[in-house]
Amino acid sequence: TTSVCGITTYRDTVIEEHRFREVFKPKPGLVDGSLDFLGAMKPLDEVSDECRIPIEQSEADILMIAAEDDHNFESVQWAEAAWENCQKFGKKNFSIKIYPGMGHALDAPFAPVATAIPHMLAPKGMRVYLGGADKMTASRSQLEGFNDIVKFFSSRLI
Repeated sequence: TTSVCGITTYRDTVIEEHRFREVFKPKPGLVDGSLDFLGAMKPLDEVSDECRIPIEQSEADILMIAAEDDHNFESVQWAEAAWENCQKFGKKNFSIKIYPGMGHALDAPFAPVATAIPHMLAPKGMRVYLGGADKMTASRSQLEGFNDIVKFFSSRLI
């Protein structure tokens, strides 16, 4: 897991930004008027440890969700790398859920699946493609994801 939206700070810890590739040109997205930014971020093997969020040091139980059709980040690859790192450091209270067909956004159950949104990365009048093109599969995965999150918190907070 890395800091993708800029520098992250927590107490005395500073986590540097995981930057975009030096050369990247988005492709047209599957939704008219959208751009696909998948692959824009530097690959994890090119990212320094200063950009990594040290979740393996956390005492908290962690549920990481990943979407197989995420077109903003390589969610599944990043989640699996985080899991491997937690295993390496002996963190046992970490789990991953991977959802088929789900795009980048985890929308509320029974809400329309957001496949493209206005975003500061896209030129005016364009949107960023999020994935989840098979809306039936994405919708089912979002419902399952929502239920898994509710179960996760219910078992720990109540």
